[in-house]
This record gives sequence, C-alpha cells and structure tokens, in this order.
Amino acid sequence: MSLANSEPSPSLCIISLGYLLRLRLGALAGQALAYGWVSVKLQLALPIAPLLAIGLGLLGYSLWVIRRLGTLPQSAPCSLLREAVIDLASIASAVYLTGGAHNPLVILLLLPVMVAAATLQPRLIWGVSALAVSAYSVLMRYHQDFPTPHHGTSGFDLHVQGMWYAFILSALLIAYFVAQMGGALRDRDRLLAQVREEALVDNSPTGIGLLGEGRFSLVNPGLARILDQSREELLGVQLLDRVYPEDRARVASALMGGVPAPAPATEVECRLTTASGQVRWVALRQAAIQSQGQPLTLVTFQDLTEHKRMEEELRDLSAKLLLAQEQERQRVARDLHDGPCQTLSAVRLLLEEWLRGQPAPECQAAMAPLRLLGPTLQDAAEELRRISMDLRPAMLDDLGLLATLRWYLGNIAKLHPTLEIRHHLDLAESDIPSDLRTPIFRILQEAVTNAAKHSGGRLLDVGLSLESGELRLAVTDDGGGLVPNSERAAGASPGLGLSSMRERATLSGGELSIQTRPDQGTTVVASWPLTSEARG
Repeated sequence: MSLANSEPSPSLCIISLGYLLRLRLGALAGQALAYGWVSVKLQLALPIAPLLAIGLGLLGYSLWVIRRLGTLPQSAPCSLLREAVIDLASIASAVYLTGGAHNPLVILLLLPVMVAAATLQPRLIWGVSALAVSAYSVLMRYHQDFPTPHHGTSGFDLHVQGMWYAFILSALLIAYFVAQMGGALRDRDRLLAQVREEALVDNSPTGIGLLGEGRFSLVNPGLARILDQSREELLGVQLLDRVYPEDRARVASALMGGVPAPAPATEVECRLTTASGQVRWVALRQAAIQSQGQPLTLVTFQDLTEHKRMEEELRDLSAKLLLAQEQERQRVARDLHDGPCQTLSAVRLLLEEWLRGQPAPECQAAMAPLRLLGPTLQDAAEELRRISMDLRPAMLDDLGLLATLRWYLGNIAKLHPTLEIRHHLDLAESDIPSDLRTPIFRILQEAVTNAAKHSGGRLLDVGLSLESGELRLAVTDDGGGLVPNSERAAGASPGLGLSSMRERATLSGGELSIQTRPDQGTTVVASWPLTSEARG
C-alpha cells in the first residue's frame, strides 16, 4: 500500500464524534440559560414543557451516544451527518416554539453548517447547508409567536438583548470549535509527519540506526538486512560489538560519545560483522540529535561491500596488467639481447675478420667503405642493448635492485652531464623484498626521468632507506616544481607518469606522496610497510 493511500483523509479525521457531542452540549446549555433567563427574569410565558422535552430528549440521546463512543465510528460521514441533522432539527424546533426567525437564537442554525464544512464531503456540506436555509425560511413564515414582554421592556429592546446574547454564545462556541479544530489539525500534521518519517526510514535502502549510549534504540529494515538480523534482535545491541575488531578504535573515535577525538569525523569506512559471520564494508555517517532531552546519535550505513569487491577486482586486474607488461618487457629485452644484438656483433666480427684477410694493396682503397661499417654495426648493437636495458634491465633479476639503481643513475649522469646526481642507498639487498624490486625501480625510473627532463634543476638527490619498519624511496630535485592542474595549458596532459607511479605504489602495498612548490623543487616519496617476515 502506498503512503498516499494509507494517510487519513483530512475531511474525515479533523473533528471526531466525541468532540461534536461536547460542542452540542455547550450549545444546549447556552440555549437553556437563555430561555431560563427570559422566562424567570422577564416573566414571559414560554412553552416550557415542549422546550424541556426537546432539551431533555437531545441530552438523553447525547449521553447515550457518549456511552457508546467506543463502538461507534468516530469519523464516519454517516455518523457526522446524522448528528448535524439532529442538531438542525432540535435548534429549529426550539426556535419554532419561541418566535421563529424573530428569535435571535436562530443564528445557532449556522453551527451545524460550520461543523459540516469542517468534517463532511462537499456534497454533504451542501446538503446540510440546504437544510439550514430551508429551516430558516420555514421559520420566517411558520412559528409560534413570542410572548409580549411586560414591565416596560419593548420587543425591540428584547430583540437587541437577544441578539447580544446570541452573538456572545455563538462567539464562544465558534472560538471553542476553531481552537479544537486547530489542535486537531496540528495533531494530524504531527501524525502524518511521523508516518512519513517512519515510511521514509523503513523504505530507505540505506541502513539507519539510532544510538543511545552506543546501543541501538531504533533500526530500520535496511540496517537489519546489512547485519543479517531482525530489527527486534538488534535493539539494545552495542554498535561496536558489530564492528570488525581492527576497525573498532577508529569507529569509536569517529562517533559522538565514543573515544574522545580532537575533530570527530562525520564519515568513516569500516567493516561490520553480520550475524552469520560475514564481513561487510559500510560507509558510516553520524549526526547528534536530541530526543525528549536525551542526546542520541543518528547513524546511517551505506553498504560498500559490492563496491569494495569491484575495487579489489580492479586492483587485481591492474596488478595482473602490470605484471604482464613487465613479463612482456622482460621477454622483448631478452629477445633483443639474444637476437639482434648478438647478430650485429657477429656480423661486425666477421666483417673485421674478413677485412684483415685482404692484404693486397690494390684492395685497400676499395675496402675503405666496408671499414666504416664496423663502427656503425657497433653503435647499432649498443643502441639495441640500451633499448633492451630500458625495457627490463637483466641485472635487476641477476644482480639485484641496488646494483641496478647504481647502474641506472650512472647512465642518467652520462646523458645529462650538467645534472649532479647524489644517491644514498643505505640498506642491504636482503632488506628489500623481491616483489618490491620492480615497483621501486619503475617509480625511481619515472621520477628521475621527469626530474632530468622537465625540472630544469642542477641537483638530483636519490635515497633508498629502511626507517621505522618502512622501506622509503625519496627523489628530490631543486628545479621549478610541478605545474598545478589549474595552470596547465588547455588540452595539456595531467601527467600519466605521476598516475603510473601512484598506481604502482598502491598496487604493491605502499603509498606515494608528492611535495612541490614553485621554484623550490619537487620531492617524490614512496613508502612500503615491511613485516619482519619480509625483511628476513
């Protein structure tokens, strides 16, 4: 059932049957007081017996209805219409006996119309209005004449006094009616707001929980699904009991009322343990609220399990792609070294041997162009070796990372003679896990290449060390610094090399940071936490 269909209809629930009965008794008491005062004070001969019969009959009927309020529909149109018609009939009958339309109390015929306008459907409102107009019209022609007043009081004065009294009675009844109706409207609005809020909470796919002293006092179906437990079973459960043990301190510091923190976070990603023992990732957000003077914490839980699984699959795929790339680099480098490089060297040696075997002087002039091929073949072989080493240095697998870094930095110094390169490799080869050798070399290669080609600096400092259980690589130059993205020329690449370094560091279990300032150089730092097993 939709929320719109489940809401109470305003026309049927603003005023209840019990409230209308109280309004009727007030009007009945006002009429009795008016007729009693006219009869006793002015000594007018009113038809007391018929008036008493009408009043007592209406009073008895009202008391009977009040006793049966628990079994009668409080807001059904038929019940409200019946009571409006009875009120019209009783007022019209009393007014008929006391002067008809000349009686100022005839204005009370408006009360049932006013009540109908606030409680009934439009077609029924028009019906009650038509009955009231008809009754007033009949009373203008058919009625019992009002007794002639004595003791010097004119009929006009009596009519004015009656109108004054009728005005006061009507004003009181209308004020009471409007005040009660306003209260009923406010109660209805609060109820509808509560219904909408509960529907929103219950139908939200996001998990929502209300915490009091760290325990669940409200749980929506979304959170029950995340924790794989019923809402009733979760009430009173400590949130931290459901948090993965390694994440509890971080969650406690983020939640208001938890472990004190200098600046409590409004959002934290953590793992929750379900009733079935599964671990689910969630993004937890919290806000402090007040309910009946009690401080509570409203917490939302967005399920990130599928997102984390896809991230893990993407990382695995990226790692496999990088591994495949390194393997392909290694294969191509080996093929270049063992194939074209060896072939060119062999051709050069055969050519030199053949040239040495031609001693005839008349052949020396003709052999001059062939002698020039030797150095050309040697240069081609060296170029292929350089390409092979750039693709994947064989010494990285044969001699280790430290020897490869010294060789690589030496080559960079030869290619850029104006750049002073300092290196500090303050650790042993055994301190470097074998699975980190390739990421470290590639990150250093990218950082050094960027500094040598683009920084414009004169000094490059490279350090690789073991500090506080972390393997730390730092590459620092004294150049002009990196250009912020906001200052790049339109269409300029944001730098795939930086993204590649960050990706390699992340996929290998480390992290990378870049510190740069205009004209003050750039520092690239990559670090990897090491376990005792990895160092051993």
